[in-house]
Amino acid sequence: SQNLGILSILFCAGFLSNITRGTTTSPSPSDFERVVEAQRRIWAELKYRRNKPVLSPMSLISMPSR
Repeated sequence: SQNLGILSILFCAGFLSNITRGTTTSPSPSDFERVVEAQRRIWAELKYRRNKPVLSPMSLISMPSR
């Protein structure tokens, strides 16, 4: 999926410490396969350095055209 692709890029760039498949209630790869698609989620953990997130606040730099 597109979300997993973006998260993979952020992980490789060092902004995330972990990416896990899971459900709406918990990051559990084994439960991911057992639930319906609407209940599936991708869990991403931010990486921290000196108790601050490596990924700082972001802002929109371009608007999609209509």
